[in-house]
Order: sequence, then structure tokens, then C-alpha cells
Amino acid sequence: MKKGRNYYLIGLPIFGIALVVGLITMIGVAIKNPVEMDSSHMMPYRELDKNYNQIAEAEKKFDSKYNIAFSKLVAQKDKPAKLELNITEKNGNPADVKITALVTRPDTSKYDIKITDFHKAESTYLSQPFSLGLEGRWKVVYKIEAGDMQKFLDF
Repeated sequence: MKKGRNYYLIGLPIFGIALVVGLITMIGVAIKNPVEMDSSHMMPYRELDKNYNQIAEAEKKFDSKYNIAFSKLVAQKDKPAKLELNITEKNGNPADVKITALVTRPDTSKYDIKITDFHKAESTYLSQPFSLGLEGRWKVVYKIEAGDMQKFLDF
């Protein structure tokens, strides 16, 4: 009777080495590509997590007092664009608010454009012109403040 070879003892070390190499590669990729600040609330996620209940309450108060309307933003590479918001109180009067906008790419904060200078004409707020240096997906995040109330919007 002829005995067959058993490759079981060779397979275990190969599997172990492959597992260690995979883990080292995964850790290397994670170190080279760190998690960047989530731009949904324009603050580090730890600060957002710590103060989320207060932020949610301030947003509820804001929603109960103000109406917000957007105009569609069509931006092209290297052509000036403007952000426009229409903010009124529930009774129809123009609102007096402070707006900060962040134009960002969803995958990185390297090309962020922060806009704080908005001109008010009655209830319409219009930003200074800006241009996008790259084509692709962009996201606009607004932080609207009125006294102790605030609202965060993604567009």
C-alpha cells in the first residue's frame, strides 16, 4: 500500500504568513489614509458626539422659527459660482442670521472652500463668487446661526 503525502503541515504556516502580511498591509493603508474630519457639522466628530444633544435642540428651535429655501447651484470648473439662500421667519419677515458655508469634496478636505462672507438683500443671502479647481462631486455644507439657534444643512 502506497502512502499519500500530507500537505497540511505546509498549508498552516503559509496561511499564517498570508494572514500576517494582510494585516500589516491593512494597517499600512490605514496609517497612510487617516480618517479626515467629517464635514457634516464643520467640527471634529468628537466635539459633535460630545455636544450632539445641544446641537439637536438648537436645530429644533431654529426649525420652529425660520424657513429656508435653496437655489440650485450649478458650478463648473474654473468658472465663478455663488451660493444663494432665502431665509425668512415663519411670519414672513426677513431673518437676520450668520451663515458659514463649506464647499468640499466628499472624500477629502484638501480642496475645501470656506465661505463666511454673505451679502444680505432682504431675505436673500448671496455669497462671494468662488470657483472650483477640480471637476467631480462637490458638497455644500451650511451652518446657519441666529442667536443661540443654529442649523446645519448638506446640499
